[in-house]
Amino acid sequence: MLGIEQLKTINWKIKKKKDIFARYKDKLKNNSKIKFFDIKNGETPWSVDIYLKEVKEVKKMLKKNNILTRYVYPPLNSQKIYNHFKNLPISNFYCNRGLWLPSSLDLKNKDIDRICSLINKNIN
Repeated sequence: MLGIEQLKTINWKIKKKKDIFARYKDKLKNNSKIKFFDIKNGETPWSVDIYLKEVKEVKKMLKKNNILTRYVYPPLNSQKIYNHFKNLPISNFYCNRGLWLPSSLDLKNKDIDRICSLINKNIN
């Protein structure tokens, strides 16, 4: 029953997620230190992932400004069951440089603008 109720607002949710991603991408597009996970046309980004060398510094700086973020998922080869896969340089590279930015449906444009302003001011 809950799923059926959620479907009533799915189009709004999809549009909102796409708008959030587009705003972040636009506000951070001139920051050469930041890369985005590539989203293909038609896909819906349920989270906003950025990749940068200074990931720990950005997370710490945002936390100081009461903005909560999370690192992206750890590489699979860091999991005990998969630790026999030692040499996965691409996976390790991205997982060690990835940060999820706030992207909840109640996020306002002014919130995104503030987050991007802080990032651009501190990491450029």
